[in-house]
Amino acid sequence: MLVISVIPVLIITIFALVNTYTRISQDTIRANTEGMNRPKEQLSDYARELNGFYYSTEFNQGFKDAVLEKYAGRGTYQNSSQIRDMLLTKLNLTRSLSYIKIVFNTQNQGIYADRA
Repeated sequence: MLVISVIPVLIITIFALVNTYTRISQDTIRANTEGMNRPKEQLSDYARELNGFYYSTEFNQGFKDAVLEKYAGRGTYQNSSQIRDMLLTKLNLTRSLSYIKIVFNTQNQGIYADRA
């Protein structure tokens, strides 16, 4: 009589154990996969934003001319102001950057734009 009552309890216990192990294993794998995908998405967004920033400044001929003039040592206050205004505008549109600094090594000078 004891064997007849113990066998169903063992079967149910083993079934519950296997079911619980499978569920926890799947949940752990899913949580870890989501945890790995989130930084991937954040890096993709960051790269896309920086790419957009680069091309928006690269194809702006006025900005490019001002930077080249400044680099050549013929830059005026107006060129510096134009560069800084453009950097501030782009900085306010780019949420992932807190500051931008362009350094001209030949002159030991730079232009700094900070999100205020």
